[in-house]
Amino acid sequence: MRVPATPRPVKLHTGMQRFVIGMRSFTAALIPYVFVFGIIGAIVGMNYNEVLGLNLVFFGPPVTHILFERWRLGTFDRAAGLMWDFSLKSLKHVDYFWSGWNGAIALDVEARKIAIIHRLVHLKATPEITFIPFDKIIDCHGHIAGANTIEIIGSAGPMLKGEVDWHNAKAEDKARLETGLYIVVDEISSKKHFVSMPPGAIQIWQRIMTKMKAGELKPESKPVDTAHL
Repeated sequence: MRVPATPRPVKLHTGMQRFVIGMRSFTAALIPYVFVFGIIGAIVGMNYNEVLGLNLVFFGPPVTHILFERWRLGTFDRAAGLMWDFSLKSLKHVDYFWSGWNGAIALDVEARKIAIIHRLVHLKATPEITFIPFDKIIDCHGHIAGANTIEIIGSAGPMLKGEVDWHNAKAEDKARLETGLYIVVDEISSKKHFVSMPPGAIQIWQRIMTKMKAGELKPESKPVDTAHL
């Protein structure tokens, strides 16, 4: 396996990004947290220890959320690293590749072959890989999905605000997953293969496909991680 000059991804988000993500998801889930820990705190306070019950009400939600977010974002980080590895191993000579936690794509210029590495079902499983001869590709286009978010006009109670924040967070996550590159193969069904990636990566891969079709790409001495272009 050839290794690129750029490093293997370790963390997808900076400390500040993690804080913002955590605060946003905490706000969205605050009502369920308060409801669950309010009941637990009341039971503990009335039957065992009042101070412990109050501590569960006030500190239970943030501590639980911090632990949950560390696990959730850590899972994304591990998946991103594994997808990076699988994309480099997918073809005999990878010249260009892009990998994310939920999908990856690699190109062998000399063999004129593309590999699409599909999202991991489980961190310990091997992902499904689709191999496509470049000459079978009849279309390549990007799709940028819009998030169906809700805007609150005027004042709103904490319960409604929490529901709107939760809806918007899910809508934006869904839009990110549905934004990516479509590759259409010359088959009877004109099957479309999809790779989820951000808008910037879509533009880069559309240029790669155009140059590849024009015969302007040459094999690289090392794999090029297009996430760093």
